Amino acid sequence: MVLALCEWRDLTSTEIGRYLEKSPQYVRERYVSKFLEKGLLDLTEHPSSKNVRYKISKDGREWLERSLSHLSQPPYKENDDAGEKK
Repeated sequence: MVLALCEWRDLTSTEIGRYLEKSPQYVRERYVSKFLEKGLLDLTEHPSSKNVRYKISKDGREWLERSLSHLSQPPYKENDDAGEKK
């Protein structure tokens, strides 16, 4: 969810927290720090800046697309007997 939000637009931890109903500190510790370490998010400012926002990185966008790609595929092929009701 955090990556999808940051793909929509660059967000602060406070803004992300509002969407998730979590504190900014929780967002930074639980999500942002891990996504930064993995290279899935980038910073728009110096980390200690009060104006720092988080944006999805190229790797984050690719990861998100791979993760969501299964949602656009039907669970079975139209010719597949497993998907037919009997």
